[in-house]
Amino acid sequence: MKICKKCGAHYPDDKIFCLDCNERLSDKLSASEEQKVRANLNEQMEQMYNKTDPLYVSKFDKTIGALAIVCAVVALAFLIIRHFTDQIIGFLPFAILWFILSALDALIPRLTWGLEKIRLSFFINGADDAEPGTLYLMGRKISFVSMFILGLAALLKSLFL
Repeated sequence: MKICKKCGAHYPDDKIFCLDCNERLSDKLSASEEQKVRANLNEQMEQMYNKTDPLYVSKFDKTIGALAIVCAVVALAFLIIRHFTDQIIGFLPFAILWFILSALDALIPRLTWGLEKIRLSFFINGADDAEPGTLYLMGRKISFVSMFILGLAALLKSLFL
């Protein structure tokens, strides 16, 4: 593999000039350098592919999902403590439920999309080939954020009873 020093284009070893900028190509890369370049290209291609996937889990989704899991564990701990101390449980079971649903929707969007496709199969032909639309994707984000906020509200309400 050869790389053009001027524009960065990649070419096979038999090429002498860059087709993009007409610059003379340098010597071919060593096997280890070529392996690093190919690994870097594969990583870049994977990132580009993931970002075009409509059900891609973004950093925001991962953050909300992780926070929801942590909050669910905290709410479960408070539920157990309050159960054994005979205190009022309040909205803690609802908080746990909302946190779990929020985490599932944020971290595993293919699960909720699969359930939506089952629902769609009752109304349209070819639901298996359906792709999520903009409205569905926006609703997904709104739903897991609002479930997280509801979980926080229920947790805080239960703590201050």
